Formats: sequence, C-alpha cells, structure tokens
Amino acid sequence: MVLLFITRVVLLTGLVVVAIAVAVVVTAVVVVVTAVAVVVTALAVLVTVLVVLVTALVMVITALVVVVTTLIVLLIALVVLVTVLFVVVTILVMLVTVLAVLVTALVIVVTVLVMLVTILAVVVTALVVVVTVLVVMVTTLVVVVTILAVVVTVLAVVVTILAVGVTALVVVVTTLAVVVTALVVVVTILAVVVTVLFVVVTTLAVVVTVVVVMVTTLVVLLIALIMLVTVLFVVATALVVLVTILAVVVTILAVVVTVLIVVITILAVVVIILFVVVTILAVVVTVLFVVVTILAVVVTVLFVVITILAVVVTVLVVMVTTLVVMVTTLVVLLIALILLVTTVCR
Repeated sequence: MVLLFITRVVLLTGLVVVAIAVAVVVTAVVVVVTAVAVVVTALAVLVTVLVVLVTALVMVITALVVVVTTLIVLLIALVVLVTVLFVVVTILVMLVTVLAVLVTALVIVVTVLVMLVTILAVVVTALVVVVTVLVVMVTTLVVVVTILAVVVTVLAVVVTILAVGVTALVVVVTTLAVVVTALVVVVTILAVVVTVLFVVVTTLAVVVTVVVVMVTTLVVLLIALIMLVTVLFVVATALVVLVTILAVVVTILAVVVTVLIVVITILAVVVIILFVVVTILAVVVTVLFVVVTILAVVVTVLFVVITILAVVVTVLVVMVTTLVVMVTTLVVLLIALILLVTTVCR
C-alpha cells in the first residue's frame, strides 16, 4: 500500500510538473507572439508615419514644381519684355539718330538761309545806296533840265525879240540890208542853236523819264526785296524755334533712352538672378525627387518586411493555436490520467 501510495504521489507530481512546464512553454510562446505583434504594430506605425512624410514631401515637391514652373513662365515673360524693350530702345535710338540728322540738316539750312539773308541785306543796302545816288542824279538832271529849259525859254524870248527887232529893222532900215542879212544869219544860227537845245532838252526829258521809270522799278524791286528779306527772317526765326524744339525733344528722348537702358540693365540683372534661383530650385527639386525615390524604395522594403512579419505572425498564431490545442489536449489527458490514477488508487 505504501509503495502504491508513493507511486501515485510520484505520478501526480510528474503530471503537475509536466502541466507546469506546458504552462510555462505556452506563456513563453504567448509572450513571444505578443512581442512580435508589438514590433509589427510599431513597424506599421513607423511605415504609416513614413508614408505620411513621403506624401507631405510629394505635396511640397509638387508645390515647388508649380513655383518653379511659375517662375519659368515669369522668366519667359520677362525675357519677352526685355526683348520688346530692346526693340523699342533700338527704334528710339534710330529715331533719335534720324532726328539728330534732321536737326543737323536744319541747322545747316538755317545757317545757309542766314548767310543768304545777310547777303541779301548787303545787296539791298547796296541797292539803296545805288537808288539814292540815282535819285540824286535824277534830281540833279531835273535841276539841269529845268535850268536848260529856263535858258532855252530865255533864248527863245531873246530870239523872238531879235526876230521882232530884225523884222522892224528890215521894215525900217532897208539900207542896212547887209547888217540885217548878217543878223538874219545870226538869228538863224541862234534858231538852230535853240532847236538843238530843244532837241537836247527833249532828249534829256526822255532820259529823265526813263531814269524815273528805272528808279521807280528799282524802288519796287527794293520794296519786294525788303519784303523777301523780312519773310526770310521770319522763316529763319521759325526754323530756329523749330530747331530749338527739336533739340529739346531729342534731349528728352535721350533721357528716356538712358532711363530705358538703366531699366533694361536692372531687368537683365533680375533675369540673371532668376536664372540662378531657378537653377538652384531645379537642383533642389532633383535632390528631392531622388530623396522621394529613395523613400519610396524604403517604404516598399518596409512593406515587404511588414508582409513577411505578417506571414510570420500568422504562422506563429497558427503554431500558438496548435500549441494551445495540444496543451489543452494534454491538460485534458492529464486530468483524465489524474482522475484515472485517483480512481485506481482508491
């Protein structure tokens, strides 16, 4: 009986030890599975965070691409604007050059006109002197003709008186025929002289008339020349005013061209800076694309690892389930054995 009791106690102790060992194994397996689940959960959270970060980086890179595209469009617009401004400045420079040539030509024309007006003024002055001399000469000729007319009139009166005297002498003094004949000859000669003087006076009158007509014509020409000189002076003054206005316009255009050149220089510097910025942004975007590619590869690897871990966890769960079933079966068998041994011992 004692041996049977000892045997029963040993069997029960062995069964208890086996049950404890099985419980320890099951607990260890559960702890391992829990640790693996925690690790897998942490990896899933990490992968989720990485996915969020990659999504944010993709959004940032998209925004940077939009910004770079906008900057490139603005840069193209600025290049077009600078090109248009260069064309406008070229046209303005050509216009200023043409205006400068026109102003130079107008200055030359005005100088020539001033020289012509000066020459005409000298000619008019000379003509005035000539007309004055001619007027003096005509006045002198008129005085001379008047004196000659008076002399001829006096001579005519004298000849008339002499003719009357001769007639009286012919009638009264017949005896003095020789003297009368001589006097007749003298009177005839005087008549011829008077006739010649009349012809001379008539010729001088014609000459004086012609001279008066010439002087009148010269006076009219002088008045016309004075009017022409006046008109030329007015035209020269207007041309001087026009040249002054054109010089002011050319100066203003030169200032505008200078300002446009400064603006174009500033725009060129801005365009160069924008080119540098766009180049830097392109490099940054390229680096970010590389980083995103690397992150995508890492995320893919993590997804593969998580998939593998999920498979491992599934296998572990299956194994644990199998172990639990086996342990449960063993426990049931142990309980059955204990009951059987207890029954047998009794």
